[in-house]
Amino acid sequence: GEDYQGWFECYTWPECQAIEVRVCGDRDNAVEESDEDNNCLERVCECVPEEKPDLVITDVWNEDSTICYQIRNIGEVVTPGGHYTALFVDDNYRVSHLVGEDLDTGQRWSGCFDYEWECTALEDRILAWADYEDGVAEKDETNNCREESWKCDTTPPEIISGPTVLEVTQNSAVIFWETDEDSDSTVRYGKMARVYALEGSDSSLVREHRITLTSLEPSTTYNFVVQSTDASGNSVQSKGRTFKTLALPDEEDPVVSIICPGTCQEVVT
Repeated sequence: GEDYQGWFECYTWPECQAIEVRVCGDRDNAVEESDEDNNCLERVCECVPEEKPDLVITDVWNEDSTICYQIRNIGEVVTPGGHYTALFVDDNYRVSHLVGEDLDTGQRWSGCFDYEWECTALEDRILAWADYEDGVAEKDETNNCREESWKCDTTPPEIISGPTVLEVTQNSAVIFWETDEDSDSTVRYGKMARVYALEGSDSSLVREHRITLTSLEPSTTYNFVVQSTDASGNSVQSKGRTFKTLALPDEEDPVVSIICPGTCQEVVT
């Protein structure tokens, strides 16, 4: 009736997955038993994962050319301080920042990198990497990074001249305007105010914009707006304007007729 407990020293659980286990006593049949058929026991064993912290970057922002970030522990246990967050700009490592405080479950913490950022092209790719040196054993080691694209130019073009309607005919018109920086050209137009069902455009980045509208109807009033977008995606749009196409030529001579009203009578006193 005596029990004995032991363990296997040379077996490693495969990635903490559920496995079927079969353990047999007297495997070599060295003991003569009253029942040789009841030596084995089978069970499905499930591993209980170890509770770990988990660090993620929840936000990245710019404060007067200083890049700051927010880090959060979304794991089940406290993250001890002493790990580093790294900054990359356009895939190039710039600097690391020490997170010196312990982070409880769900706790957030903010810090700023000792690096003066200056945008270098149309946009910069900013990446903050939590636990950069893998100093913390985490529940998920693949969710430490946050990457954002920041535009260098956020100022839209300005329309400095126009829009002006030129060369109007019975079925066409030219819309002209100027901007203070290179940008594309779009004219949206239609027969009803603020309803622009038609469009003419040119993707070339220029300062002097010229769009020819064709297939217009004679003697018709058109409403239109112009829009220009620069290389960084900043747009400007004009106020609504109108123009009227010319009438078709009238080649018929006029006809004059007089209708007699009949005899007129009047009393003069």
